[in-house]
Amino acid sequence: PPIAHHRSCRSPNTAPQFQPSSYQATVEENRPAGTPVTQVTAQDPDEGEAGQLHYAMAAL
Repeated sequence: PPIAHHRSCRSPNTAPQFQPSSYQATVEENRPAGTPVTQVTAQDPDEGEAGQLHYAMAAL
């Protein structure tokens, strides 16, 4: 599923850098809701609210 990100908007800001830059995971359909799937890591040099990231996954 796509991962949407929301950044507290305050210009100018620097885009977060993900390592690796793309992720792929497979989830068995019988896994219970809330099962951890993968861990995403990003570095963002912005300070305060501009450096806070929030992510969510959506089912397709």
